[in-house]
Formats: sequence, C-alpha cells, structure tokens
Amino acid sequence: MKTRTRRILLVLCGIFAIGIGGIAWLGYTLFSPESARNRASAIDCTLTWGRLAAFPVSAQQVSIAPHGSMFTRAFRASFIAPATDIEDWLKKSPGTREVVPAEPTPGVRHFQIAPGGGAKHAEVAVDDTKNEVSIYVCWS
Repeated sequence: MKTRTRRILLVLCGIFAIGIGGIAWLGYTLFSPESARNRASAIDCTLTWGRLAAFPVSAQQVSIAPHGSMFTRAFRASFIAPATDIEDWLKKSPGTREVVPAEPTPGVRHFQIAPGGGAKHAEVAVDDTKNEVSIYVCWS
C-alpha cells in the first residue's frame, strides 16, 4: 500500500474511533442511572408514588437509588434536613399527613403510606435523632 493511502486509512480509523467513543459517551450520559435526567425522573416518581411534597430546600445528602427488575420497580431515597423543615415537609405531604406514624424504636417514626400513581407500597421513616428521612416506594 502506498504511504498516502495508509495515511488516509489511519485518519479514517481515528475519526471512526472518536465517533464511536462520542456515541458511547452520549449514550452513557443520557441513559445511565446517574444522569441528571434519570435522577430527576427517579425523584419525581418517588414523590408521586409516595404522595410526598418536594424535598425541603434545606435537604442535604439527598440520595436516590433505583431497584427492581423487568417486572418491578422500586426507589430508595434519603435526605438530611433540620427538624423543623422535616416537620413542615411531613405536613405538606398528603401521604404522611393522612396516617399516624408507628414508633418501632425511640426517636424513629415510621409512616405506612397509601401509595399513589399505581404503586404497590410506600413508606417513610424519620429518624429524629439524626434528622434523617428514608423513603421506600415500589411498583410491581
């Protein structure tokens, strides 16, 4: 092969490799569980299924993790906020507002919520000693 042909092939292979890498990066960015779009969707679904108000503005260490299979879908979410903001959030949330919480251990309140949006199960646990809220919702 002539040198010129080799150079053209090398350039084309480089362009092809860069293109494939770009497509892979774009796919990961758009469809990975950690993407901003998927995170926002998971939070929205959690709030809908749990019949919950938006997380307090003061919420810190907000985490959300999807679980499930092709036949089930679940989300576990948690955050930490000042006690007064957690109480306001509980009062604004239709799901928690309508139930009397159980207290399985001192300082922990557990809300079994009538789920919304077609979900099967929804619950909220508030650890008053840590000012931490844990949420679990699922659909199957």
